[in-house]
Amino acid sequence: MESLALAIASIAVVLWLGNALALSAEAARFEPVRSRRIGPLAIELRRRVQVSGHDNGRGGIAFAQCHETRLRLYRVFGLPVWRAASSIELPAQVMGMTASLTARDFDSEFDDAFREADFAHRERPQPTQWPIGWSKH
Repeated sequence: MESLALAIASIAVVLWLGNALALSAEAARFEPVRSRRIGPLAIELRRRVQVSGHDNGRGGIAFAQCHETRLRLYRVFGLPVWRAASSIELPAQVMGMTASLTARDFDSEFDDAFREADFAHRERPQPTQWPIGWSKH
């Protein structure tokens, strides 16, 4: 019975480390925008702007579409444990200048959790902001 529990625990650890490795590889493709550390927990905001083509069904590309993807990555003791992503399509006018776009150019198009401005100024709620029924004890 102990060997079964040990085998299950070993498999769980290997799967968790494999997931952490996959998240690290994915995060490496994104440029860092901001990060914040709270004890052993680190929260990172990363972004990537790219142009992707859509197949026209005859072996060629029908049109290219520019989009920006943002990644919110959570790390515990330096190992990534969870991520969330959000993506928006960019106007066709920025197609030729994707390398010069900054994180602030289309920041307002993202949800609050993926905005650079909101990420920098998020704070813990004060006791007066706690929902009814919560106490500070």
